[in-house]
Amino acid sequence: MAGHAPRIATATVLWTDLDQFARLLRNTPLSRLAPILNRYYSAATEEILAHGGHVVKFMGDSVMGLFNAPHRCPEPELQAVTCALSLQRRVAMLRRGMKMSAGIATGPVLAGDFGHRKTLRYDAFGVTVVRAIVLERYSAEHEFHICLDPFTYDKLKNEIAAEKVIPFSHPLLGAKQKAYRL
Repeated sequence: MAGHAPRIATATVLWTDLDQFARLLRNTPLSRLAPILNRYYSAATEEILAHGGHVVKFMGDSVMGLFNAPHRCPEPELQAVTCALSLQRRVAMLRRGMKMSAGIATGPVLAGDFGHRKTLRYDAFGVTVVRAIVLERYSAEHEFHICLDPFTYDKLKNEIAAEKVIPFSHPLLGAKQKAYRL
């Protein structure tokens, strides 16, 4: 996807991760790991694309999707949430006991092609991306499975049922981070 000069965009970031992946690694021969990961990556790709998003990267057992960059996505917050819910159902069907957690954050990102001219990759950076990652980790630690930041929640509060969770601190984001769980 060459040709995307880095620019600041308002986007919704979806960061997903397989819960208990370390246990899966310990209990699964490496030769059987690739098919499991590829089914997860395929399901994530299909859901992100079906909801108007862009698959930014696979990173270990994490997937990053971006809604409203590089191309326009109507209702990016709603698309990211419905994508996460659909993907969560699909992950549960991939392997008995498999679960996925997700963090969803909306705000400014620096998105575009980065790297050497021979290895350009589309990516996104910024506090919004960090917030989505932190929310996913918080979600996994508390078994919420999907956590939203206040910006995403505010856009959707009349369309979804979400519950505010206890504010938390994070060294990169500061104290009193608000979050909502689905």
